[in-house]
Amino acid sequence: MKKEETNKILSEFRYMAKPYIKLEIDNILLPSWNQLGLLGKIYTQAIKTKECPTGQIYDEIQYRTVIRVLGGKVLINNMVDAYTWDTARVAKNIGNAYPIGVHDGKSLMNLSAFLFSITDLKEREEFADMMANSTRDFLVCPTPAETRKVIIVDTTVGKALGWTICNEWCEEENCKIEYGDAIVVSEKGYYRIGREEFALTHKPSELGK
Repeated sequence: MKKEETNKILSEFRYMAKPYIKLEIDNILLPSWNQLGLLGKIYTQAIKTKECPTGQIYDEIQYRTVIRVLGGKVLINNMVDAYTWDTARVAKNIGNAYPIGVHDGKSLMNLSAFLFSITDLKEREEFADMMANSTRDFLVCPTPAETRKVIIVDTTVGKALGWTICNEWCEEENCKIEYGDAIVVSEKGYYRIGREEFALTHKPSELGK
């Protein structure tokens, strides 16, 4: 499905959009691509996301990889909650960031505290192992709560879209959607959030009652 098709279909369902509050979240910003040195000249930034589990390529200059631990979980349906921030979003949020890692005392102490937010012991060990093997520390960037308009996928919306969507950052894509998923209405278009991730990161706004 092309983006223009998604936008045309969902424009008919904008009346269903209700306000939800995206909760304050700790976003883990991975090192920039230029910090990889020669490795950055060998590999490209292809990220496995919930929307594109086979991997989607993002420009190394314009985007930074971000992962999240949601509800104490590193893995949801055996996938890391990974996506990207563009340079403008990084610049907007990096001022409140703090380092986690193993390369200096402050980062190590922050990492120690952060690990206890991960409830599953195996996942906690996997996260610690990732940090131990990283040549750079990561940054935790908290983002404040914000209100956004959301369409919750029901049977009518799903069938109209053919149970797929083209997210705002792609010109053409067949991202699967399921009953109960959330579709965020943004200035650039629409994008999907899986129902489990949505439940862990959003709550209904009083404005919608």
